Amino acid sequence: MANFFKSLFSGKKEAGNETGNDKAAKKNFDILKYDGIRAQRMGKVDYAVKCYTNALEIEEDFEVMGYLSQLYIQTEEYKEAEELLSKMIETEPEVIASYLTLSNLLFIQEKYPEMIQVLEKGVAIEEGNVNTHYLLAKAKKSLNKYQEAVEHLTRAITLQEDLIEPFLMRAEVYLDMKQYADGLADIEKVLQLQDEEEHALLLRGRINDLTEKYEEAEKDYLQVIALNPFHDQAFINLAQLYNKQNKYQDAIKLCDEAIDFNSNSVALYTERSEAKLAIGDKEGADNDAQIATQLNNAVNQNTSEAGMKEEEPKNSLGLPF
Repeated sequence: MANFFKSLFSGKKEAGNETGNDKAAKKNFDILKYDGIRAQRMGKVDYAVKCYTNALEIEEDFEVMGYLSQLYIQTEEYKEAEELLSKMIETEPEVIASYLTLSNLLFIQEKYPEMIQVLEKGVAIEEGNVNTHYLLAKAKKSLNKYQEAVEHLTRAITLQEDLIEPFLMRAEVYLDMKQYADGLADIEKVLQLQDEEEHALLLRGRINDLTEKYEEAEKDYLQVIALNPFHDQAFINLAQLYNKQNKYQDAIKLCDEAIDFNSNSVALYTERSEAKLAIGDKEGADNDAQIATQLNNAVNQNTSEAGMKEEEPKNSLGLPF
């Protein structure tokens, strides 16, 4: 393999090279590029990275930089991906996709101010891009800059009124701002576009819960569960609602059902413990509380160990829509 790459670089372009050497370098670049593409398609990531890296040493090709940045993201080499995407923006600043990909990468690393800087440059180039405003709102929401987030989401909705994501996020922001009527209006718009949207129903249930419309909240949570019997958060919210209303037997029965398919939920054991304690089952309550504590400790330990092994969180990356 070493000889293969050495032979390719025998024709690397340098100042003063003859035309024949330039042609050889171009040929070697093409070989490396297309070998990298084939390797990437076959899942041979290490080989593809080597091909692309060596190809870029011959020629700083925008397309190859894009392929290599995808692999760096896939292998969670985020620093390298950041550097490459930044270079892509410098090379072709009019390509908005580079800004979006870099901003997503910054988001999963919780680098929100840097994310905003990148996106503001993107807006200056293409103000009418709905994804740019959506991602700016995402960053502003993460920094609790709710009003600015609303402004960007409103702009995104103005640009394209049939996308549910901006309406959903704006409903979430309104919920955080305790502007429940505005949140409900956005949720209703989402449900007009997609009547069985689980997150919209969950949000509506939460708002109904907070405004003490308990019967409506229960219906919303039950509808989510009917659509998705494995929706953990809907079970948790409904169990909390039952406990709030002193419906302890209902809460216990619900948690029993949910724990059958998710035995690692701290919240479900906590809610069942509270319900059991309320009906006088101290032993059962203590047992559930102990399990919840053990599960929580295990989660914290795993998080701590992961933090010692790597500086940045692992996650997936994808454009919002």
